[in-house]
Amino acid sequence: MLYTPLRKGAKAYIEFEQYMRSVINGEKEKIDENANYENKESRGNLLTAMLKVSASEAKNANKNDGGTRKTTFNDDEVLGNAFMFFLAGYDTTANSMIYGCICLALYDGLQDSVVEEIDRVYDESEKAGRTELSYEEDYPKLKYTLCFMYEILRAFPVVIHLTKMCWKPQPIVWRTGKETSPAQHVLPAKCRMYLNTTGTHYNTKYWSDPYKLDPNRWMNDSYGPTSAARKVGPVKGSFIGFSEGARACLGWKFAEVEFLAFFAVMLRQYRVRLSGDVPKSEVEKQIFLRCAGDITLSPFDNVKLMLDKRR
Repeated sequence: MLYTPLRKGAKAYIEFEQYMRSVINGEKEKIDENANYENKESRGNLLTAMLKVSASEAKNANKNDGGTRKTTFNDDEVLGNAFMFFLAGYDTTANSMIYGCICLALYDGLQDSVVEEIDRVYDESEKAGRTELSYEEDYPKLKYTLCFMYEILRAFPVVIHLTKMCWKPQPIVWRTGKETSPAQHVLPAKCRMYLNTTGTHYNTKYWSDPYKLDPNRWMNDSYGPTSAARKVGPVKGSFIGFSEGARACLGWKFAEVEFLAFFAVMLRQYRVRLSGDVPKSEVEKQIFLRCAGDITLSPFDNVKLMLDKRR
């Protein structure tokens, strides 16, 4: 039987549903036994949070009106939300990884710096008696690689425009130039706004030489991704790769770990280089044109990469 991509996708879908339903049932049993239950292996995960809120709302509904209100998630709805979390998290981060690989192939010095840090972390891990990198011990050491990720997200934002809405009148203040007085405008309630991510990330008021890929700009602990407060960008709101505020991306940390794990594993064994007939200058031109294109960052169909074995 021919195992086509469509058949593979159907098989993956069925296996994902079976696995998630078993996880959901297991988490529900533990929540029924203890309403304050929290998964120690993945503390604060979204699945457990949804199930706990749903269980709490179900109890309140039963107390208040005999359970006639629809205020809870059923298993199918929990499964659907979990599927969307996985899809949104993997697809968007995968595109950022593609652009990261292309940039490593374009800029040898950048790749050298990332590889040097990864090799050092692996060597320290081996000296400590570990055969594999661990999240607790080794992830915090990949500072330059994390800064590389943030620089990729700054230069090539995953979502080109972010949608926000004012639920009450919101005054905004701006200047049209350095010498002018600030002006004010009030956005009415229920006004929908679209934030230009690319325009923000290339604004020379906040980012010096924005067309230069420079992970070192993030090494400043006062605002870089290595700071405990996680205030990214030289000014609040100058980096919106994961949006901002209460509606910021739920998969922020997931994306960080996924990105670093991918490059830590790949670059330990391989180097990335361009392959094919497209000149390096043309590839560089194309990636910067793409950063302000469609609704979301999209992969290329004419840029080929090659992995060269390092060890």
